[in-house]
Amino acid sequence: MIALYIRELDIKGGTHKQLYYLADYLERSGVQFKILTNSLDYTKTFDSFRKLEDKIECIERKLSNNIFLKIYFYCLFVFNFRKALKNVKILNVHDQGLHLLFPFFFDKIIIWQINDLPIEFLKTKDLSIFNKVKKSYIKASSKLFVKSITVNVSKNKERVLNNLGLNSEVLYCGIEKVDINRNLTASLNRLKSKKINILTSGVFIPYRNYETTVEVVYELTNLGYDVDLNIIGSTVTNPQYAKKIDNLIKQFNLENQIKILGQVTDSMFLELHDKSDIFMFINIDQSWGLAVFEAMSCGLPVILSQSVGATEILKNNIDCLFVDPVNVNEIVNRIIELVNNSQQYIYLSNNGIDFANNYTWDKAYSSNVLRIINEFY
Repeated sequence: MIALYIRELDIKGGTHKQLYYLADYLERSGVQFKILTNSLDYTKTFDSFRKLEDKIECIERKLSNNIFLKIYFYCLFVFNFRKALKNVKILNVHDQGLHLLFPFFFDKIIIWQINDLPIEFLKTKDLSIFNKVKKSYIKASSKLFVKSITVNVSKNKERVLNNLGLNSEVLYCGIEKVDINRNLTASLNRLKSKKINILTSGVFIPYRNYETTVEVVYELTNLGYDVDLNIIGSTVTNPQYAKKIDNLIKQFNLENQIKILGQVTDSMFLELHDKSDIFMFINIDQSWGLAVFEAMSCGLPVILSQSVGATEILKNNIDCLFVDPVNVNEIVNRIIELVNNSQQYIYLSNNGIDFANNYTWDKAYSSNVLRIINEFY
């Protein structure tokens, strides 16, 4: 039996899609598995998880400011989690949530999928003694109890080696196609009239770089373009950052042009891709970028940050247009270039569809995870 762990199943994110497609592949391959999580809400995560409802178990992890209750809840969670791991041989951990508890699962084979390093490694300056000890503990316990580490991009392989002193295998994510036939003519006609519908997405976290996205809309507006920007992404993870972006939108008087939509339904997701002209993804140091490939799959040209992991398999000026994520003028110019060149627009649109048609989750990711799992059986 294999247990797949993800910290929360009450939001929508790339890691959640990654876990779903692995679970779907395991089920089709006849492999016994269960999914363990700390929070579950089918109305807030991807609808596809309902297909696996009988395999999902939620083990709540309660929190408290009271030190005694904190210790009690901590011990209770470990007890309940170990109980859920009965008859489980392999524990496949997706990202964070269990990395401080690995010693408690010493009798399991732990395979750790790291899309983002634990938060303890994000801050490298002015560390307290406690944080230094914590980092040393994570590094030591990972070496002792983790049998295999997979990452979704080469730069994370380097980070795992530098921070944890461990080797890892790069397994690229697959592509979930957005099943719509965009009206290319309608987009080209809008662009000719200097009307631009821009779409971007991602859970609100500071590395999304939505500040620059707002500035780009402001500059394009000042240049005479009629721009609408829709932002898809949960604001729950970091409400302070979401509020900061909302305030910036108001500061630039762009309330009528920029909409923070939060999490959207599947039908709204399709509609937004259908009615958009350009997809912009200018995250700073984002590890991969599933949303980029989703946009490409329906022929939506992409303005892409050079620091996003997806650039490892994409080509500038062929699959999408690469930009410096903090250079507002460069981003604006690349958008204007695309608006004024219908041949380039059609070229990128067609190339995106072709790329997506030849890249699947089964081939790129899920089959390789099962290969690693089988090495330990």
